[in-house]
Amino acid sequence: MPKLASHADLCYNKPINNVVPGGTRHTPGRTHSLEKCIVNTVSPHADNGNPPLKRCPNCSEGQQWHPATTEYFYRDKSHKKDGLSTLCRECRKKQATARYHQPEVHEQVREYRRQPEVKARDCELHNKRYQQPEFREARCKYQRERYHIPEVRTRVLEYSRLPEVQARHNERSCKRSQSPEYKAWYGEYHREYCQRPEVRTHKRIWARDYYRRPGVYGRLREYHNSYYRIYSLRPEQQLRSRVKSRTRIARKRAISGTYTVAQIQEQLKRQHYRCYYAACGYAKFEKVQGKYIYEIEHTFPLSRVAGTDIPANDISYLVLSCPKCNGNKGNKYPWEWPEGGRLL
Repeated sequence: MPKLASHADLCYNKPINNVVPGGTRHTPGRTHSLEKCIVNTVSPHADNGNPPLKRCPNCSEGQQWHPATTEYFYRDKSHKKDGLSTLCRECRKKQATARYHQPEVHEQVREYRRQPEVKARDCELHNKRYQQPEFREARCKYQRERYHIPEVRTRVLEYSRLPEVQARHNERSCKRSQSPEYKAWYGEYHREYCQRPEVRTHKRIWARDYYRRPGVYGRLREYHNSYYRIYSLRPEQQLRSRVKSRTRIARKRAISGTYTVAQIQEQLKRQHYRCYYAACGYAKFEKVQGKYIYEIEHTFPLSRVAGTDIPANDISYLVLSCPKCNGNKGNKYPWEWPEGGRLL
């Protein structure tokens, strides 16, 4: 019997002294295939090619025995017997995770990682590893799978809603968006992205479905009307509308010449904010709610130059006058209205 028990892959049953083949990973509580009785495994010997077993005290009952190799245990030089740690890898990971989540330990680790030399070293190692395509793909896959775990997703959302986190994120985003490199890159990327056929199709379908929702069209129309009412009261927009209207009238009468809002503003400064004609004594334009009250006067009336080649709608034929002088002049030429005191 002792001779049989000395073999490498044998199991020994204490109550009935039956020896059976063994050598599997988890030793306690297995049933003999022939005798149908409970047997215990004798640890195999290393000289037979099978590694010896080692017990992890933290594992659950029935799963404490593992092969004494680096696949199951970390190396530890303080253990001179086998050079392996007391706990298995899984227990060591659980122990390290529990320790890291202690407030004082977590704060110590964060303070250590905030040191400039440690941060620079970590960034260098991360960039070096991130250049490897397989690492980048594995990292992205892991992050996608982990983010879809309900508790992880909830924790990330709660963290991102903290005021200090949002302030830090906004500051970083504003600083990045102001850099010329980012503006150039984002402009090129956005143009290329919007030109994709699938993106254009998706935007068109989304807009069509969105505007068909109940109440959306009415709400948007009300918003645009209210915004246009406020927008149309701005002085520069009123002047732009007047310029557009006069240009349209001249174009309908086939009168050449155009002008812009900037040219009208320059003419206003040249006239020192006063009327062009002497009938009112070159009165200064009245200012109401931050804007000057004046009218754009065509020195050559549009009704009398229609059908000619005179560019009466050009800025060189335009002056600014008060409403009274513009009404009194009517459709006369400057030399036909002596009260104005102007020949041209």
